[in-house]
Amino acid sequence: TGYIGRRAALQMKRAKSIERRAEGMLAQKKGLLRNAEEKRSLVLEGTDAKVSELLAIAASWADDVESPERGTSALDRVIDLEPLHAQAFEKLEQIHRDLESWQPLVDLYIARVEASEEDAERIDLLHRAAGVYEKYQESPPEAFQALLIAWGLDFTSERTAGELERLAVLTQDWNSLLNTAHEALQGELEEDVRIAVCRYCARWYGVNLQREEYAIPYIQQILKLDPSNLGAMRELVELHRVSKSWDKMVQDLSRMLEIAVGSGRGRSAAPCGVLDDHAV
Repeated sequence: TGYIGRRAALQMKRAKSIERRAEGMLAQKKGLLRNAEEKRSLVLEGTDAKVSELLAIAASWADDVESPERGTSALDRVIDLEPLHAQAFEKLEQIHRDLESWQPLVDLYIARVEASEEDAERIDLLHRAAGVYEKYQESPPEAFQALLIAWGLDFTSERTAGELERLAVLTQDWNSLLNTAHEALQGELEEDVRIAVCRYCARWYGVNLQREEYAIPYIQQILKLDPSNLGAMRELVELHRVSKSWDKMVQDLSRMLEIAVGSGRGRSAAPCGVLDDHAV
């Protein structure tokens, strides 16, 4: 009985081995077929026909052979033919994330940034690239540089400015951030954009770097553009308070009161209580 049982077990083991070899050979044949199909797609006429065939090949790798990563070359060819092809991009993005292929993923994002003509999409892609740089490649400086490019596309973005501020604290690369802002202010900007850049510079100098004397001129630029900007006036009062410039602070408060009275907000706008006993 023991001999019969061992023989049956051996036969079952051999059968499973044969089955695995057969599956491997089938997968290999399917792979060869997909490769042949991919090469054949190159001779098809018309971009649409090529793209359709290449997408079918990538889908076959994923569904029939269960190896979606082997379809990346077909998807890459689709991107070569149509740089903004949404389906190919999404599939490649998912494959690279599943495989933790971080540099190819960043390259995919950057290539689409260069191809896109929509600033909103380019900014979103640069944020994605920055996230990969920082979280998976442990390279905050690379993330910082990607977001500097994104900020240059929309200087009013609080999201981008906030991330840049966080990374500037982390990398201590305030020079790059402030130089980017200074260069922007040297060019032609819409009034609201110029005000936004000045506001960020004032915050970074005044709050993060504690250089109130550098922050004040930016607030003054804002008030030159928009004399009734109560938010800027409040910031100027605070900067003069921190720097103990009491006379200037009193002047600012008087100006705030005039603005507030003129706008009908006199009761809530001027924080006269900020002068403490020592200051007085």
